Amino acid sequence: RHNFAAYATYSYEGDGWGLTAGGGGSFEGHVEKTNGGPDRDEQQFYQGDVNLTFGNFAIGGVFAYYNNLVDFDIGDKTDAWVAGGGVAYTMDSWTFGGQYSHQLATTDFVGGGDADFTMDRAVLTANYALGPGIDVDGELGYTWIDTDPETADQVDDYSGFEIGIGTAITF
Repeated sequence: RHNFAAYATYSYEGDGWGLTAGGGGSFEGHVEKTNGGPDRDEQQFYQGDVNLTFGNFAIGGVFAYYNNLVDFDIGDKTDAWVAGGGVAYTMDSWTFGGQYSHQLATTDFVGGGDADFTMDRAVLTANYALGPGIDVDGELGYTWIDTDPETADQVDDYSGFEIGIGTAITF
């Protein structure tokens, strides 16, 4: 393995607005006979994001591409990408937000044919700052997965509703 990763971020704070953007990549070299299994080909992963703030309002987006996410010498190859976006609004001690993301992974089989795996997720969030360094978070989310053909990677179609609550303490 000869692995390398780099990521750069740029931030600018204007008068009542701000911009943060970033991009990077990760590169993994050829892996031979891991645990007696097949060799794994080189992998490349690329990421990028942008976030804009206007007063108490924020909007942002992210994208990632995975080249050779799964690629063994047996010939099956999986590439994937994921894109997401979100918005947030801060009002006094509250922050309300919403996010959506979509993932697509495609596998090309050495014997012919292919399979697609898609996952979508939508989330509503709320955060309340109890005091300096103490936050309470809550979320309502919905995730749905679709595979084509239906038996791809032994994963059937799936959907689920999530409820989450948590705290963050920083000092």
